[in-house]
Amino acid sequence: MERALIERIIEHYLNPERAWMFGTEVIRAMAEFMGEPTAPMPPHASPYFADWFLFDFRFTDGQIPLIRYRGLNPHSLGEEELALLDEIAAHNRFDFFQVKKLHRKYFDADSVRSGDRFRIEEKPETSINLGDIVVTRLARMGGAWRIVSLDTLGMPNPSARDLARMQNAFPVLDPRLVFQEIVAPEMADTEVSVDELEGGMAHVIGGTGHLDDGCPVCVLMRQAEKDGRKPMAEELIRTMDEANRKNKRPE
Repeated sequence: MERALIERIIEHYLNPERAWMFGTEVIRAMAEFMGEPTAPMPPHASPYFADWFLFDFRFTDGQIPLIRYRGLNPHSLGEEELALLDEIAAHNRFDFFQVKKLHRKYFDADSVRSGDRFRIEEKPETSINLGDIVVTRLARMGGAWRIVSLDTLGMPNPSARDLARMQNAFPVLDPRLVFQEIVAPEMADTEVSVDELEGGMAHVIGGTGHLDDGCPVCVLMRQAEKDGRKPMAEELIRTMDEANRKNKRPE
């Protein structure tokens, strides 16, 4: 029920039929997520954009979409579901999580950056091993921590050096950074086509909008492709660190 509620909220905002209500804000969010106003939104960006939009993007009034939805309550949710949204909004974390214990129906993982431990009430994937890193968003729902990201990035067998970088090099870490600097370069050879919908919304049916703009990860991916190899996790962490410093805004 909890995950279905999150998906229902995302659909409420991103359904093209409601472009007349949210189109301007969603288009602004897409431009901010992609890094430029005209970049199309590729299909593999959707789960990262949905996560970032719901929890990190701010409407012009300063509210995040999750809080706006809770206040307007357009689907006339009951008190139990509204209380659940309050809990999710107050207790969620997007981070590097290192798997510490595996159980049949749940697993324990530590936030690499803070050291906080979370018992994640999800059946662990068979590909997850002790010590692996998962990059995802957790939210507390009914007192239990669950994964609410629509897509989770895995990093197996991190070195001590990688862990040190994860712990210290990312004062800002969100789904937008993960998509732009890790996911998009991996998909950079896919073609793009876009259908315009009523109200200025765009339905992307293929491809990637990431541009090779000279960012550190772009340079790494280009060189790795030239060398006929895949970049190592340590290289990705190091270059992601460089991109994070490059893109950090002064306060």
